[in-house]
Amino acid sequence: MLKRYANFLSVIALLAVAPWAGAFSLLGPAAGYQTTALSYLVGGDYSCPKPLEESYRWDVPYLFYRINPSFHSYLGDRGVQEIEKAIGILNNLPAASQMSPMLSEFPLDAARINYSAQSASSTLFAGLLDVKTMALWGICEGFGLGDPENWAWTLFSATALGPSPPGHTNYVVIMRNYDPITLMPSPYVNGTLYTYQIWPNVWAGVDPNADCLEVSVDPLAPIGTTVAGFFGISFFAPYVGEFVSGFSRDDAGAFKYLLSPGNVRKETFNTDVKLGGFGDEAYSIGIFTINGTNAIVYIDIWGNRVTNSLVPITTGWRAGADKITFIEYDDAAGYPAGATNFTPTWIDNVVDDAGTAHPQQVYRAVIRANPDYSFSATVTQTGVVRTEVNGGFVNYNTINNVGVGSQFSEGPGVVRGTHDFSFGMRRPWFNNTHGQGFVPPFVNQANAGLNLMWGAFDGSTNAPVVFWGNGQTTPLF
Repeated sequence: MLKRYANFLSVIALLAVAPWAGAFSLLGPAAGYQTTALSYLVGGDYSCPKPLEESYRWDVPYLFYRINPSFHSYLGDRGVQEIEKAIGILNNLPAASQMSPMLSEFPLDAARINYSAQSASSTLFAGLLDVKTMALWGICEGFGLGDPENWAWTLFSATALGPSPPGHTNYVVIMRNYDPITLMPSPYVNGTLYTYQIWPNVWAGVDPNADCLEVSVDPLAPIGTTVAGFFGISFFAPYVGEFVSGFSRDDAGAFKYLLSPGNVRKETFNTDVKLGGFGDEAYSIGIFTINGTNAIVYIDIWGNRVTNSLVPITTGWRAGADKITFIEYDDAAGYPAGATNFTPTWIDNVVDDAGTAHPQQVYRAVIRANPDYSFSATVTQTGVVRTEVNGGFVNYNTINNVGVGSQFSEGPGVVRGTHDFSFGMRRPWFNNTHGQGFVPPFVNQANAGLNLMWGAFDGSTNAPVVFWGNGQTTPLF
């Protein structure tokens, strides 16, 4: 009893010194109750918010990304530069073990405004969306980070009551946001407090349906402050003329939780993880046939000569990766489609169920067709089409059967690729409506609704860049 009381006081003390409260949201495959009728898997979403203990993460420290020819053809070299800027922000994120306990080195609002881009309009388009920011948001979604401004409150069930009184529905609301310091459910995001309002029949084409919409308690408080929620399906987005150049405190909290070396889970490596090594950190001598079985002979980092099969110990208890580095897939002209890229080696300290550690030197061999992330362009007027090509979120609950893992049915699990983010080919587009209530004079250029265009901008005095397609760009002014 005294121990519990002391723990309670320590939490209260921590909250007392915390200058703000916040939360992050984590994603995974839909649970049974997460249907379109309750506003899940709508608006292009392919994943749903998960309880903290059922979340999903990458289990390797190196990820490949590929810029497809369609992206380069549409957005050109300058578009590629914007993708590389987004990757640079991710690669510059400190390791989870190097982040401070209170995450005070990160700002409470990741969003910045380029007022020239925000006010940009012409006879051809209505405003600019930042390519770099969209790419960074998409990578975060594929990483398992959800929109905390959209999942602070969400529906668990909607039960019609009848036959008397008619038309009554009972809603059960749950929380899927977690404070990065206490890991407790939280209605705050980067210091902004949210309540909710349930709205029926929000989504066209889904009948019946309802949504639990977040509402800021303080109408003057900042909203849309995270990268993970920057281009979410909440009514706060998209943000014309806004951009990010780094992560907010709650974004960093999500990365810290998923990648923390103290976050140990039972996981299974993908088949692209191999035993041995290549490159500057290579210790492999060669592959030989021993007793009729292919085996690799290599010198490990301790100078020992090791003979082992090509397959590492795949299933076991693993700590978080601490830091993940993104590597561009070598896609030079004439590179064969089935070619393989290799990551640097790392030491995988896998632990078996008996508690015995088995350190093994491993690397990834990823073929061109299956990068972890890919960026392309497609003919659509929507923002980005997100798809998961080769597995997406993989539930390894069937092997999470020891200790705490046995009580959960929807995770935890691991993330797999490919996560493809296809940028819609936004060109000048005029939207006119004709029908009942609209007179013919409305159907002309002067009354047309204009499209948003892709742009590139930051906090400098440089003029925003407008992407016109076919690799063509012009300054805004």
